Amino acid sequence: MKKKNINLLIVDDHQMIRDGIRVMLEKTESEYLFLIQEVGNAEMAIKMVKNNKFDIILMDYQLPDNVTGADCVTEILSIKPSSKILAISNHDEYLYLKDMLDAGAQGYVLKNILPEELIKAIKTILDDQQYFSNDVAMTFIKQRVKKNIQVPEAIKLKKRELEILILIAEEYTNEEISKKLFLAKTTINEYRQNLLTKFDAKNTAGLIRKATRLNLI
Repeated sequence: MKKKNINLLIVDDHQMIRDGIRVMLEKTESEYLFLIQEVGNAEMAIKMVKNNKFDIILMDYQLPDNVTGADCVTEILSIKPSSKILAISNHDEYLYLKDMLDAGAQGYVLKNILPEELIKAIKTILDDQQYFSNDVAMTFIKQRVKKNIQVPEAIKLKKRELEILILIAEEYTNEEISKKLFLAKTTINEYRQNLLTKFDAKNTAGLIRKATRLNLI
């Protein structure tokens, strides 16, 4: 099958990170052939965007010269509003996430992301949907629960339960979840059943519906 060419720009001030992302994208089997360019600061990123057409931009949060990734995203979107931007950072604190999303990034992942998930994140954003890595989604959930929602005591979830709930909502199978979290499939089955019990749900659809009403996902 012929691969689809994807023009991609990496914006990160560390050469080692840029090299690592390049290798991940070029060596991981996917439907895409990545045509990659890279820069180390916001000024060069903006210049590249003005002079080139990119299908997607991977943007670090911390850039040199007292410019944040969010500042750079805002400037890029003012030049080319249709740009698709995935934030990729070491920071999972809520303020960093909010800053990048408010600026217009369509997704946010951490730099410890596995190659297959990075490809999935890129594909999701190319399909005009948002994408957040699991740790990032957990941060949003904790912030939302902290600020807005009174979750019934019986439904209070532990960290691992939240992780599995998010993955179930993202349509991962039990086998896929077990591989992702390095847990036995039987353990994932037990977690799924415990979640159904906690939410008093008859099936996965009911579980997701009730978790959505509580703003847990």
